[in-house]
Amino acid sequence: MKILEKLTDGITWVEVLSALARLQREGNLSSTDMAATIQGFQNDWETQYQIVEVEHTLVKIAGQLVQEYPLRAYDAVQLASALRLYPAFARDE
Repeated sequence: MKILEKLTDGITWVEVLSALARLQREGNLSSTDMAATIQGFQNDWETQYQIVEVEHTLVKIAGQLVQEYPLRAYDAVQLASALRLYPAFARDE
């Protein structure tokens, strides 16, 4: 049994496309390269990752995390997803 698998939450899709769009706007990624990168990422997304859907409970956990740690909102959602799937990552203090 694998302890860690490739997992992410649905927000990652938006984060990756946002980063690619910024690269294209800045002239660092051609339209052709962007289309190919998105196609490759979509294939990986559909075949290699377990996607954690963002739901109310996850958002509440993320809200608690941003109050305790200096996290950006999306980073808190990513961390909340990992903690929810792998509670062993959480530590009691």
